[in-house]
Amino acid sequence: SVYVFARSGGGWVQQQRLNPIDPAAAQGFGFSVALGGETLVVGVLDDNTYTPGSEGSAYVFVRNNGMWVQQQKLIANDGVFHNYFSTTVAISGETIAVGAFYDTVEKKTEQGDVFVFGRSGGIWTPQQKLVANDGAAGDAFGVAVAMSGDTLAVGAQGDDIGDFQNQGSAYVFKRNGATWSQQKKLTASSGAANDRFGSSVAISGVTIIVGSATDDDNANNLSDC
Repeated sequence: SVYVFARSGGGWVQQQRLNPIDPAAAQGFGFSVALGGETLVVGVLDDNTYTPGSEGSAYVFVRNNGMWVQQQKLIANDGVFHNYFSTTVAISGETIAVGAFYDTVEKKTEQGDVFVFGRSGGIWTPQQKLVANDGAAGDAFGVAVAMSGDTLAVGAQGDDIGDFQNQGSAYVFKRNGATWSQQKKLTASSGAANDRFGSSVAISGVTIIVGSATDDDNANNLSDC
């Protein structure tokens, strides 16, 4: 389930509990969430509607007269078994991005990709499938996504940088018209093997934050950002 809270006065109160219309299919409903104004996106890690133990899905809810109602269910148009579609979701305006970090790309297992959907007339349709220009097997591109306007950040925590395995990276995409294109690849200046830089990302305006979940702090094996 997904729980919605609203602020009233100086406190927060539970407003609604959300479940999908087809709960038997949506195993792991609420694994990821993203909120943009009157639209809420909920990721389902293991959706078995289309194939047994399938590829995941994302449910879109809209707020109507103070209540959230399901608008549409999104799936990857080329979804395959266990690609972890919807491990992470992001929304900005009329655009939703859904990561599928376990997806195979051109026979490169677990390279990962990101699906972009756009809304027109209340209907969400697939717009583009994004991959890294230099993607490789095991990169886990799409393990984290964040979006603000025409800028999209994508984490790739398994990316090998030089001789450093799983150092990780984050990719920045910009939208021109209706087309997204890769603008920049971000890496940590002090990056090392197994840092998993890109395990989380956030964006606001012209600033991007990238988490590095297993970065060692002074060689003490402490998680660091």
